[in-house]
Amino acid sequence: MSVIKKVFSFVLIAVMLVGVSACIPSNAQCEVVSAEYVNGIPMSGGLTVNYEGFDTFEVIINVQAADKLTTENLKGDEFRQAVYKSVSKGCSLTCNGTEAELKYGFWPSTASTYMASEIKMFFLVPEGTDAKDLTFKLDGAVLGNPDYQFTYTPE
Repeated sequence: MSVIKKVFSFVLIAVMLVGVSACIPSNAQCEVVSAEYVNGIPMSGGLTVNYEGFDTFEVIINVQAADKLTTENLKGDEFRQAVYKSVSKGCSLTCNGTEAELKYGFWPSTASTYMASEIKMFFLVPEGTDAKDLTFKLDGAVLGNPDYQFTYTPE
């Protein structure tokens, strides 16, 4: 192989590595798509589940991870389920400092190695709680960056 071909190959490989590394997110991010009271937890068949003494607060988020969302070698629904389990472990909703119960959730509508969209979580909060008294938190450790701490308070 001539020197020119070697130099060209080296430059081409370097450009490809830069391009590939640009596709991998370097920062963890969370975006609240929606955070609101809903009329119970929707189930299959059009049923809605309510719990006496509690209101249902739904939080929908999109996330981007600094590290792979799951290390399991899964595909399709199994992958989305694993992503939900992983991300939801780092999520909490507090009501005046007391943690609300994450009662149910839906897998992300779409998910890839580093991103997931529309993860739905349903929290039970004491009946009559004002939304401004709630705080949603995501621990960035579940996104591969323990220094990232996301906090959101509804208006």
